[in-house]
Amino acid sequence: MAPSRLESEFIEWSFDLFGSQPVWKIEPSIDAIAKVMHSKIPNGSKSRRGDNEPQLFAEGAFNKLYIMNHDEIPYILRVSLPVDPYYKVASEVATLSLIRSSTSLIVPEVIAHHAESPEKRIEGGCGVDNPLGLEWILMKKLPGQALAEVWDNISINSKISLVESIADSLHELYVCEAARSSLIGNIYQESPHSTGQSSNLIGYETGRIVSMPFFWNQRLSQSVHRGPFSSSVEWLTARLLLVINECSILIDNFCENMGDIDEKYNAKKSKSIAQRLQKCLPGFCSDQRETFCLHHDDISLHNILINSTGGLAGIVDWECVSVVPAWKSCQVPLFLTNTAPPRASKPRAEDYLEYDGSLNDLYFTHIKEWEITILRKRFLEYMETMDSDWIRVYESSRRMRDFEYAVQHCDNEMMIERIVAWLHMVENKQQYWSLQMM
Repeated sequence: MAPSRLESEFIEWSFDLFGSQPVWKIEPSIDAIAKVMHSKIPNGSKSRRGDNEPQLFAEGAFNKLYIMNHDEIPYILRVSLPVDPYYKVASEVATLSLIRSSTSLIVPEVIAHHAESPEKRIEGGCGVDNPLGLEWILMKKLPGQALAEVWDNISINSKISLVESIADSLHELYVCEAARSSLIGNIYQESPHSTGQSSNLIGYETGRIVSMPFFWNQRLSQSVHRGPFSSSVEWLTARLLLVINECSILIDNFCENMGDIDEKYNAKKSKSIAQRLQKCLPGFCSDQRETFCLHHDDISLHNILINSTGGLAGIVDWECVSVVPAWKSCQVPLFLTNTAPPRASKPRAEDYLEYDGSLNDLYFTHIKEWEITILRKRFLEYMETMDSDWIRVYESSRRMRDFEYAVQHCDNEMMIERIVAWLHMVENKQQYWSLQMM
């Protein structure tokens, strides 16, 4: 699959110590951004240019956010790199629409969007109604602050209440019939472009998946099945095939005079791990009928908004949110995961004093580890009180979560030896240890 016009013109991939990263080849034009926002915000064209002009608000790996106020309402235009043209934006818009119409979750309201249709990608055009040239979503900005900005200023009791509110929201999404499907993939509004199957809500369907393992680096050009998938086996097999293909390309094209020999070695190791995981997959997946539900897997401190009293004000960043197996959905949210061992007792400040009487930075690290330990425990206790199978699925899915974790990280050179040790244990039927605890 050759790169589209959008991909060739706006994005390239660079490599650093942390792997491949997307790079903006062309910065979005602020004049074009202003033109889009003034034309799409209700009555925005009546405001005088110069009074309210867009400003850069935030940016991530493949998005830049611009903010502009109109009639005292803040609007956000999120401009996206074409990492998965049409599908990423179209799916996010449909997902937000479904959530707003079928749940009480507080998510952004979409005002307008531009997702380049597959037909225009083939024709090489971007449409006269899009002076920006890139895909975008215009939405109302939710009030509140990111939890990351105020974490240190909130009491542990307030954090416990917030965790309970987040658990309520995630459980509501989990049991929402409209957000369930018979297939794994992404939600789209019904259109001629989708080939998926309808979800439980009329007007939406489950189609091709939009997920970083499927488009990161040059993976969008690989000819692999991108969904929708009928089972966990299909979904995980496709992800492993992407790794194997990527490693094979690197090995075949490696030039000893120009490349790092460690890069070739790591590619061979990752390919071997992926092939071993393929063989182990049937032993992890059940033959029982599976449940698939919409799941936000990036509930981070930056994507949780809170109000002035510390209450939940909204959850943002719904791109790449897919319908996944229940075993993938029933897990602790990202902000409650901790790479350090659980810390049962609160650190004592007097144990972290420097010679000048100030507190060592390690104190604050350990305080957060202690808080995460408490909050994670409370999250699971709270989920246990829910009238659903959430906690049962969570408790019975440890091995499956480990396997998916191995699939996710089998091409990460920092994880290779750890996964190899875990695979050796699995293949030799030794006493089981969780990969995420090794």
